[in-house]
Amino acid sequence: MQSVQLTGYPTASGGPPEHHGLRIIRPGGKQEAVPESMVPINTRPLDFATFGDALFVVVQGEPRGSEARMSRNNQPPDPHATFASTAAQAHLWLASDRDVFVYGSAADEGRRPLFVHWDGEHWAPDAPPPGVDRLVAFDRTDAGAERVFGFTGDALSLWERPRGGAWTRIDLPHPHVAEKIDNQWLMNGEAWLHVTSDYRPGRLLRMAPVQQVYRVGKGLEAPDPEDACFPPEPVAVVDGGA
Repeated sequence: MQSVQLTGYPTASGGPPEHHGLRIIRPGGKQEAVPESMVPINTRPLDFATFGDALFVVVQGEPRGSEARMSRNNQPPDPHATFASTAAQAHLWLASDRDVFVYGSAADEGRRPLFVHWDGEHWAPDAPPPGVDRLVAFDRTDAGAERVFGFTGDALSLWERPRGGAWTRIDLPHPHVAEKIDNQWLMNGEAWLHVTSDYRPGRLLRMAPVQQVYRVGKGLEAPDPEDACFPPEPVAVVDGGA
């Protein structure tokens, strides 16, 4: 499998959504329609991803609610998980076709976090960090530690769980006056924040330990005085682009 393509969009009239078709594009350009059982009529895909011949789709709709589904070789889906009765925000993270997480939030009980794992046989809920009501990023480090960015109301937090351990909170930097954190990423074992303000250019903050920090428009400098990494740790700062 080379890629998956969304071919439908919601109607502008506010009526029932049109069918959101997914098509598989095979190497060489051959296309195949994904079975309707993966994205039933009156549902819409929230996220989709592939690993080998396995296609994972998270859909939202009525009356089924929000579900995670998996299909191999474009066949009807294996057992699926219904994780919210109504609206949800959900994303997929894959390490393999037997190691998949759905993370996000559901709105059917006020707001609660979504954190569901596929082990190759079953979908099962996992324990999110305590007190968090919305998960916005997930990743796993090379050492096997899992990390999430989550929100409690409007407050952002970063959490880490070592293999077989419990969630612990990682301190985030405090933005300067008139600054705010407006985006966050977890990728390749690293954690990043983007900080903006009305009076200065945006800044990327990277979780320590850091070997190099690339800062656009600046030459070689002493360790960064503006929290280029967190928690503070001596770093080499090199001119260039990330």
